[in-house]
Amino acid sequence: DGGYMVILQTDDLDRFGDRLGEMGVRVVLEARMPGIRGLHLHPSDVGGAILSVDESDDWTDWPWAGPDWREYRRTGLVSGIVAVEIQADDPAAMAGRWGEVLGRPVEETVLALDGGEVRFLPVLDDRGEGLVGVEVRARRDADLEICGVRFALRTS
Repeated sequence: DGGYMVILQTDDLDRFGDRLGEMGVRVVLEARMPGIRGLHLHPSDVGGAILSVDESDDWTDWPWAGPDWREYRRTGLVSGIVAVEIQADDPAAMAGRWGEVLGRPVEETVLALDGGEVRFLPVLDDRGEGLVGVEVRARRDADLEICGVRFALRTS
């Protein structure tokens, strides 16, 4: 068990889609509904997980979650995602590929995002390549595991 998808938000999906075509990255799903659209990239072209890049008409809204998602949002313990961790046979190569596809800087095995990062780690267990960790901003430190993915709750 483990995670299978990383979803990132952009403010210009058209420009991003044009770059994909130039790099030969395949789109396996182009999803669309009122207020939001996204592209799921072929995991063989990126590595580690299905990478979805989405654009919402309103940056603060997330229509995929349904019309009432804000009613169920709880920020008493967790207020945001800080990082995700992907295990890879060659972490530096996979980090470089993600950086190339996303047009983002990579330092060794860490891909920088606005307000977060993707960390690429050596394979830690017998699951092979894939999403193995999520770090969130929290009011108190804690760790938990859900469906084989470690969630690290950190106050700083």
